[in-house]
Amino acid sequence: KYNGFQSASYCTVCGAGRIAAQEGSVSCELCPGGRYNADSTTAGLHDSEDDCSQSPEGYTPNEERTFYVKCESPLTTRGEGSATCDVCEKFYYMNGDGGCEPCDEDGEGNLREGVVCHSVGNELATLEIEAGYYRTAPESREVYPCTLGESACPGGDRTGDELCAEGYEGPLCGSCQESFYLDSYSAVCETCSNGGKVVAPLVVVSSIIGLIGGVAAYNYKYNYDAIMTYYTDRKEQLYLQMNQWTMVMVTWQIVSGLGQAHSFRGGSSYPFPFNYFVNVIEVFMLDFFAFFNTDCVRSITYAEKLAVAFLTVVSLGVVSVGIGACTSTEDGGILRSSFVKGYIVLIYVVLPVMSSMAFSAFNCDEVDEEWFMTVDPMIPCHEDQRRDNAVFLAGVIVTIFPIGVPLILLSQLFVNRRQIMKRHTRSGDKELGYIVFLFRLYHPEYWYLPVVDIVRRLMLTSGLIMIKDPTVQLLVALAVSIGFIVAFRELKPFYEPETDLLAYVCGWQIVLCVMSFAFTTLLQLQNHSSSLAVQIAISVVMILANVAIVSMVVQNMRNGGGGDEDDDQGAEQRSVEAALAVQGVGSAGSVGSKEEGGSAGG
Repeated sequence: KYNGFQSASYCTVCGAGRIAAQEGSVSCELCPGGRYNADSTTAGLHDSEDDCSQSPEGYTPNEERTFYVKCESPLTTRGEGSATCDVCEKFYYMNGDGGCEPCDEDGEGNLREGVVCHSVGNELATLEIEAGYYRTAPESREVYPCTLGESACPGGDRTGDELCAEGYEGPLCGSCQESFYLDSYSAVCETCSNGGKVVAPLVVVSSIIGLIGGVAAYNYKYNYDAIMTYYTDRKEQLYLQMNQWTMVMVTWQIVSGLGQAHSFRGGSSYPFPFNYFVNVIEVFMLDFFAFFNTDCVRSITYAEKLAVAFLTVVSLGVVSVGIGACTSTEDGGILRSSFVKGYIVLIYVVLPVMSSMAFSAFNCDEVDEEWFMTVDPMIPCHEDQRRDNAVFLAGVIVTIFPIGVPLILLSQLFVNRRQIMKRHTRSGDKELGYIVFLFRLYHPEYWYLPVVDIVRRLMLTSGLIMIKDPTVQLLVALAVSIGFIVAFRELKPFYEPETDLLAYVCGWQIVLCVMSFAFTTLLQLQNHSSSLAVQIAISVVMILANVAIVSMVVQNMRNGGGGDEDDDQGAEQRSVEAALAVQGVGSAGSVGSKEEGGSAGG
């Protein structure tokens, strides 16, 4: 109660929304902020702040503190007893101007991917980000998937590099900090202070080279005649094994390169645990920068990596030709030199990785209206000399490798096509020795198929990098792989039936890889509860397919691949038929008899 007159003989009950907390009050005060009092008659309900009730969550008292009113959505309160509607409801966040914006990205209530917005009071500056996602700055409204996944981006309410885990930095946390390197097996930035992991690859490679060199030197000195006799007696069987292991290596190159290209464009990874198998066979891509952890020796830009790779390959070519010229004693001897032959084989092997490195330099990602190189997020795409250098070198490499190398090899096969088609043995005349590794896999009439297969390798690895949409990537890869399966099945172009069958199985392995990406993407989109079990089931099938491929090659080794005499007779028959086909004689009979000759060759 209160009395507004001095020395009054009675007191008046405070009205609704007011209290008189002190004895002898001459006036009533409004209930404190966030509280109200609807009573206007009971004296005992106006004596203290406790007589004023807290307004419920989502409501605030009216100006007279007599009742409460609901906040205008999407504004709300943090809890009971709030004086103002100063925060946003869940699924909204407060922008810098004090207004609420929806966390959804389509206006239909579907939450923006990567944003944690399930509670009241979200603010743009401190918006919670899910693990595996990145935000550039407190004022940024865009969220992006991290290049290296949850290991790089653990999530939280920070932005920029502060959102990155230890060892990561840059846009999308896509680069390793200084004194860290990207482990090619786990795709995690590891500290260079872990000397074992840094030195291990060099020790392993050095040990293997030393062991092979030691065994070779010992046998050259003490067992040369026996080795040459063994080689002469089993030459065709050794060629068969060499051809088939080459096909396995090429298949694994495609499997690895396909995964890298799909991930490069933001696609899904291989299902678990098949992804670990792919990490192991990535060694066949011959990415020495990743394998030897060169970032721990010296951190270099992508342009410098391109330059080192390019100059290394060119330097090896110059050295090989120089040694071939110095050791040659015959006409055309440079091309017959073992060093030059080995260099041509090296070019054949490194072609996909060199092409992938070059094509990767042309792509940029947008992060909050700024563009960065996808392959090196620390380099901006506009007005940066490092990027200009990388693009220039990439252009040179593209001209020489994915364009120049197939054309040069095709020209050499074309010039020598008659000798190749008339050859009486798998390898042909000595003059063909520098390109024999290309055509000895195929029947004589398919002299051009080696280059066609090179194009297939490039289309399924580096070529996919140029396709921006991951879905279109998969469609192209599926069309190419199935097209070649059908072609190989109908033509049966390989020298032995065993190799035809192996090519067929390897082709389906690539199709399985393409389909696995589609299944993995579908499971991720549906957030399927049995996703892990399905991934494991798919992985088991794919690993068994690789076991079957290796088993076929090993079984052929045990069987011996047929006799040399029969093989030479079959080859001679096929060469005669091929020569007749060139002259336009008996083409129908040639096709029919090729099957018989192929069987004999096996």
